[in-house]
Amino acid sequence: MSSSSRPHPVAGSDALRVDVSAPDAHTVVVTPTGVADPLTVPILRQALAQATGTGRSHVVVDLDRLSFLDASTLGALVVARRRISAAGGRLQVKCHSRHGRRLLFVTRLDDMLDDRP
Repeated sequence: MSSSSRPHPVAGSDALRVDVSAPDAHTVVVTPTGVADPLTVPILRQALAQATGTGRSHVVVDLDRLSFLDASTLGALVVARRRISAAGGRLQVKCHSRHGRRLLFVTRLDDMLDDRP
């Protein structure tokens, strides 16, 4: 993974593309774009595994470019959070869509939300 702040695609399909960037020495930003469902979430899982394996202590997942997400997406976030927490880091989620925020709230995963504008 490049240490530049410019995002680069890690993986993608027609329905989902995932960009990963490293804006500083401690942070990795994962930005999926498109549809995250059971057919495409393996692409997101791959990118999250790569991001949590970089040794950086802060992983941010920006869900604002997703047009759809479901429980499979949340499962990928939970696995990534466990992995980064076990290494002493933290995972934060940016999600401003009503649907996404509701999913995180109903499943009690809203503690991952980064509510900064």
